[in-house]
Amino acid sequence: MIYHNIDDIIASYDIKTDSVLTKIWPQYAQKIWERIEHYGDDINHYGQDTLAPHLTRISEDSRDFLSYLGHKDNVVNNFYDAIKISDLGKTHEAFDINIWKLPNSPTQEQRIEKRQHTQRGLEVLADVLKDAPQELLCHPHLQTVIPIHMVYHHTPFKENKEMGIMMEVACIVDSFDGDMDTKKITHGSGNSRTPQEQYDRMLANNPNDKYHGGFRESLVHDYFDFRVKQRGMTL
Repeated sequence: MIYHNIDDIIASYDIKTDSVLTKIWPQYAQKIWERIEHYGDDINHYGQDTLAPHLTRISEDSRDFLSYLGHKDNVVNNFYDAIKISDLGKTHEAFDINIWKLPNSPTQEQRIEKRQHTQRGLEVLADVLKDAPQELLCHPHLQTVIPIHMVYHHTPFKENKEMGIMMEVACIVDSFDGDMDTKKITHGSGNSRTPQEQYDRMLANNPNDKYHGGFRESLVHDYFDFRVKQRGMTL
């Protein structure tokens, strides 16, 4: 799969004006979003309570952050559409729905299982698109940009320093929101992090920190500057 040049690919079209994406993609995108939003409706309401709100927040946050960084509107809009379904793999039938809302901290085995959502997203996407016309399947938005967002939105910067700004932003925004989501079931003390604590956590200067080498430091600074200036966050 093409990965390192996603920055070029995502800039090569405009989801707002592209004939294929405006005429064919919306019906499939809607079907995907309904799947996400209603996931677990009869069991734990995970889709409605946690998954859909998380994806809505990160797509809006990414859109505004990329605009803050000076990216063009078509890039911003293409990115927004792709990251909004990046966690589609969490709805894969292979998962026990309750794994997403555990009463206690997940075991190591459960952590490994949950990480499979990045690859499983491709399987769910392929199933949704099984009757889609070739012109949609061959479009770079469906062939490259969306799959890359699904598979690589948890990739540490130290593992691929040439991932490009698009996936750097995806990883930073997703990690921030996941760590700061006050509606997630908390463990241990149950205390939520302050923005400053999350800032330090993502800078991860200590080699033993979870996110050490996970993000480019200068981009973390830019992201928190953005949140302070445009989201009213206080450090």
